[in-house]
Amino acid sequence: MAALAEMDLDTLTPEQAAAARQALAALEALRAENEAQSDRIRRLEHLVRELQRVVHGKRSEKLSADERQLAFEDLEGASAEVEAEAAAGDPSPPRTP
Repeated sequence: MAALAEMDLDTLTPEQAAAARQALAALEALRAENEAQSDRIRRLEHLVRELQRVVHGKRSEKLSADERQLAFEDLEGASAEVEAEAAAGDPSPPRTP
Protein backbone atom coordinates (compact mmCIF):
# COMPACT_ATOMS: atom_id res chain seq x y z
CA MET A 1 0.00 0.00 0.00
CA ALA A 2 2.95 2.35 0.44
CA ALA A 3 3.45 2.23 -3.32
CA LEU A 4 -0.16 3.30 -3.73
CA ALA A 5 0.44 6.46 -1.73
CA GLU A 6 3.45 7.33 -3.89
CA MET A 7 1.67 6.63 -7.17
CA ASP A 8 0.97 9.50 -9.59
CA LEU A 9 -2.79 9.28 -9.95
CA ASP A 10 -2.74 11.44 -13.10
CA THR A 11 -1.28 8.54 -15.06
CA LEU A 12 -4.24 6.30 -14.26
CA THR A 13 -7.61 6.00 -15.90
CA PRO A 14 -10.41 7.79 -14.01
CA GLU A 15 -11.72 4.47 -12.70
CA GLN A 16 -8.28 3.42 -11.51
CA ALA A 17 -7.66 6.80 -9.89
CA ALA A 18 -11.02 6.61 -8.10
CA ALA A 19 -10.20 3.11 -6.86
CA ALA A 20 -6.77 4.28 -5.70
CA ARG A 21 -8.28 7.23 -3.83
CA GLN A 22 -10.81 4.92 -2.22
CA ALA A 23 -8.04 2.54 -1.17
CA LEU A 24 -6.03 5.44 0.30
CA ALA A 25 -9.07 6.64 2.25
CA ALA A 26 -9.65 3.12 3.57
CA LEU A 27 -5.98 2.86 4.55
CA GLU A 28 -6.15 6.13 6.50
CA ALA A 29 -9.32 4.99 8.26
CA LEU A 30 -7.63 1.72 9.25
CA ARG A 31 -4.57 3.59 10.52
CA ALA A 32 -6.76 5.83 12.67
CA GLU A 33 -8.67 2.82 14.02
CA ASN A 34 -5.41 1.02 14.72
CA GLU A 35 -4.10 4.01 16.69
CA ALA A 36 -7.32 4.24 18.70
CA GLN A 37 -7.20 0.52 19.49
CA SER A 38 -3.52 0.80 20.48
CA ASP A 39 -4.39 3.61 22.89
CA ARG A 40 -7.20 1.53 24.36
CA ILE A 41 -4.88 -1.45 24.79
CA ARG A 42 -2.28 0.70 26.55
CA ARG A 43 -4.92 2.05 28.93
CA LEU A 44 -6.29 -1.42 29.68
CA GLU A 45 -2.77 -2.77 30.26
CA HIS A 46 -2.21 0.08 32.71
CA LEU A 47 -5.41 -0.87 34.53
CA VAL A 48 -4.30 -4.49 34.70
CA ARG A 49 -0.96 -3.44 36.20
CA GLU A 50 -2.79 -1.28 38.76
CA LEU A 51 -5.09 -4.18 39.65
CA GLN A 52 -2.11 -6.50 40.05
CA ARG A 53 -0.43 -3.93 42.28
CA VAL A 54 -3.52 -3.66 44.49
CA VAL A 55 -3.91 -7.42 44.73
CA HIS A 56 -0.27 -8.55 44.87
CA GLY A 57 1.76 -5.46 45.76
CA LYS A 58 3.98 -5.20 48.83
CA ARG A 59 1.43 -3.04 50.61
CA SER A 60 -1.61 -5.09 49.53
CA GLU A 61 -1.61 -7.06 52.79
CA LYS A 62 -1.60 -3.81 54.78
CA LEU A 63 -4.71 -2.45 53.06
CA SER A 64 -7.91 -2.57 55.04
CA ALA A 65 -10.98 -4.11 53.45
CA ASP A 66 -12.39 -0.61 52.85
CA GLU A 67 -9.19 0.62 51.19
CA ARG A 68 -9.04 -2.48 49.00
CA GLN A 69 -12.71 -2.07 48.02
CA LEU A 70 -12.13 1.60 47.17
CA ALA A 71 -9.17 0.66 44.95
CA PHE A 72 -11.28 -1.96 43.17
CA GLU A 73 -14.10 0.54 42.67
CA ASP A 74 -11.67 3.09 41.21
CA LEU A 75 -10.29 0.49 38.81
CA GLU A 76 -13.78 -0.69 37.90
CA GLY A 77 -14.82 2.87 37.12
CA ALA A 78 -11.75 3.47 34.99
CA SER A 79 -12.32 0.19 33.15
CA ALA A 80 -15.96 1.07 32.52
CA GLU A 81 -14.87 4.45 31.16
CA VAL A 82 -12.47 2.80 28.70
CA GLU A 83 -15.15 0.35 27.60
CA ALA A 84 -17.73 3.13 27.19
CA GLU A 85 -15.34 5.14 25.02
CA ALA A 86 -14.66 2.06 22.93
CA ALA A 87 -18.37 1.32 22.57
CA ALA A 88 -19.09 4.92 21.55
CA GLY A 89 -16.43 4.78 18.86
CA ASP A 90 -17.02 1.24 17.65
CA PRO A 91 -20.59 -0.02 17.22
CA SER A 92 -19.45 -3.54 16.36
CA PRO A 93 -19.94 -6.21 19.04
CA PRO A 94 -16.89 -7.24 21.07
CA ARG A 95 -14.92 -10.19 19.79
CA THR A 96 -14.89 -13.38 21.78
CA PRO A 97 -11.62 -15.34 22.07
